Amino acid sequence: MLPDLYAEAGLVPAARVRWNDDYSPAGWDYDNFRAFNHGRRDVVFLADDPDRVGGGYPRGL
Repeated sequence: MLPDLYAEAGLVPAARVRWNDDYSPAGWDYDNFRAFNHGRRDVVFLADDPDRVGGGYPRGL
């Protein structure tokens, strides 16, 4: 999904924080994203790494 596309462009995970319902966007539909940790995906911050263009997304980071 999106992390795989970002990895192809050379973006790598730099940090990850757990979802916090207090900061969810207005109107966030948890049911619409239920397949992804019950609508509560981690928030992942990405950094550009030109040496990783075409690379894969490292799972579990």
